[in-house]
Amino acid sequence: MWKLVDFDKLQRMWGVRRADFRAALFALGGVVLIDVLLSLLILIYQASLPTATELGQVDVGGRATFISLMERRATSAWPDLVCCPRGC
Repeated sequence: MWKLVDFDKLQRMWGVRRADFRAALFALGGVVLIDVLLSLLILIYQASLPTATELGQVDVGGRATFISLMERRATSAWPDLVCCPRGC
């Protein structure tokens, strides 16, 4: 991210017009602050919604296979079997 900021121009702004330098710093700080806060909010939101799937067993071609009960109602459900792909 620091490669996106031209520090030479900021230093030149400090020498020429301090009011413009302050405005540039406030703008840079606002963008960084909003970016960090938005990223934290998205992270908290995604962490608060764990993905868990109840699995059931079906016979597919003579083999017992586990599928999600949301996709298709299984012939025999295993209520104690829960799959958490992202680590609940």
